[in-house]
Amino acid sequence: MTRYDKILTELIKRTEVGTKDCTITMKCDGQKITIHPCVSCGCTEYFLVYSFEQTGFNTLEEVASYIDNYEEHKKEQLSEEEKIRKYFNEEISKGKGDWDWYSDWHKDVFGFRPHGMVCGHYVSPYAVV
Repeated sequence: MTRYDKILTELIKRTEVGTKDCTITMKCDGQKITIHPCVSCGCTEYFLVYSFEQTGFNTLEEVASYIDNYEEHKKEQLSEEEKIRKYFNEEISKGKGDWDWYSDWHKDVFGFRPHGMVCGHYVSPYAVV
């Protein structure tokens, strides 16, 4: 039995065949992943997965594949976060770049839009308060 098969079998058991929420703790980093089946009229239509990102899948097989490749997804996410911070520092904070494009990219990466301008100056969404 492959790792993917073991993950899928466990998901089927924990979600009661895709009808009940379950939370899994990843061994590699301790991150908790919550799988939320979205049920309509007694049928599961899709699954929302909450981890370092929020994403959705149509089947438990897709969720199992995502979990099986979790470390790759996390590396990609961290790389994307670094790229967007660099773009902000080099372009947006200096009044260059396309704010609308940046805002869409920010929402894709972080799940929310950046704060924008205050008194004519761009406010960094990465500032530590």
